[in-house]
Amino acid sequence: MEQMRNRYLDEPLKQMRTWTTVALVCVCLGFGLIAAGAVGAVLKYLTVSVGVLTSLASLVTSAVATLFYKKLGSEQEILSKQLEDLRDDIKHTWDKTYKLAS
Repeated sequence: MEQMRNRYLDEPLKQMRTWTTVALVCVCLGFGLIAAGAVGAVLKYLTVSVGVLTSLASLVTSAVATLFYKKLGSEQEILSKQLEDLRDDIKHTWDKTYKLAS
């Protein structure tokens, strides 16, 4: 049973953790860009307008959110399919064991 669980569940969960980490890092970079723009604007170090900087940060954040949503959706489909396969395998094993006991 543990081998079936490992085969069906561990890989999709690893993929979901990886994509969650990537998305979190990219979102943090987007917020960092916004914060750097705000500090630069306040201290007048930047020649780029705050609007341009905010727009760029918004594009990065939106792109990451879209990518994460699509990837997470596909991983969820894979996980659902594998859970269904696992249920079928368990039912088949249970039926086979029950028939042997009868």
